[in-house]
Amino acid sequence: MHHRLLFLALCSAGALLAATAGSDSAANYAVDGFTNGANQGTGFQAWNIFATGSGGNWIGDSTFGCGDINTSGKSFGMWGNPGGNNFIRCYRKFAGGALSAGQKFTCRITVNWRSGYKGLELLSSGSAIFKTEVGNFGSGDDYTYSVTNASNKSLGWGWGEKSIIDCAFEQKTGNVLGVSLTRGTDIFTQDFTLPAPADEFQLFCGSTDGGDNNNFYANSMVVIPEPATLLALALGVGLLVRARR
Repeated sequence: MHHRLLFLALCSAGALLAATAGSDSAANYAVDGFTNGANQGTGFQAWNIFATGSGGNWIGDSTFGCGDINTSGKSFGMWGNPGGNNFIRCYRKFAGGALSAGQKFTCRITVNWRSGYKGLELLSSGSAIFKTEVGNFGSGDDYTYSVTNASNKSLGWGWGEKSIIDCAFEQKTGNVLGVSLTRGTDIFTQDFTLPAPADEFQLFCGSTDGGDNNNFYANSMVVIPEPATLLALALGVGLLVRARR
């Protein structure tokens, strides 16, 4: 009987948790280790990186041109210039599948000058569902967001030197995604009903002017499990202990 209860509890825990809890940061990589197929940390699949034209990526100190989001003096750096079809895109899927209700994905990004375009995008089965982006969008330099490939909308933020943006995405029931973007005292929070939960994120930078001030950095990616999963896992462990008595 105990073994049957243990099996049911562990199956429930597996069903509740889709994306695998984990974290990664640039501190886990050698200077030349941010490459296609690299897979450090936990909770993510391997990096899928490609560049078009003149663009690239590296592990470096984000304070060279942007704000300080370093871990052990390192961040994930990206560049794509000059203007035109020159860019770098760095994709990474969540291990275990898409975010489930109650899970959260967090990441830190930093930019300085707003030429070209650079930012973070969430995807579901390869399709974009939410994007936060910094760049020049015809009417002027801006900080923006967009949903399912709709036109970019301004966050209403003024320019901030070496801006650091803390991004948090909480998956809720009914395919609702709670978005929180925080830059100092500038805070954007809103819920969006999307086609499906995110199972992948993309970091990108392209068509910028040259120089360190136009680079893009990201760091500290975390997938946080929902409380219900932790409870189910605790129950499974408790039943395992009982079953062994």
